[in-house]
Amino acid sequence: VVAIASAALDDFRNESKKMVVALVDMERAFVPPQHFIRLVQR
Repeated sequence: VVAIASAALDDFRNESKKMVVALVDMERAFVPPQHFIRLVQR
């Protein structure tokens, strides 16, 4: 039972890491509207 629980926790941890990396990539790729507003004002 302990081995199954540890394997499940390891899988969950790995999936969490992948999700965080994906969210950080999405946030980095996002261009905020303020960027375009500043470009128009220049």
